Amino acid sequence: MTSTSFGAPMDERASGAGEPVRCILWLLWQCLRVPALLLFVVLEPVVSFLFGSLALLGALTAFFWKFVGLQRQQASALSILERGW
Repeated sequence: MTSTSFGAPMDERASGAGEPVRCILWLLWQCLRVPALLLFVVLEPVVSFLFGSLALLGALTAFFWKFVGLQRQQASALSILERGW
């Protein structure tokens, strides 16, 4: 079987030669992809809670130093730093 269209195989042996390799690579990809997804799904609530609590801690620290009487420049710097976090 010969073909002149672009990307078509020249004979039948060439068309099936890469199929086992492609199947093995697909299986390896699935073996890596699924556990990684499960790990990220499990860790996402923990990480979001951690980052949320750090943001709250930063905001409360900035308010604390502002109310205690820290100089205006330093309290503003803490507040700006917390917003960027």
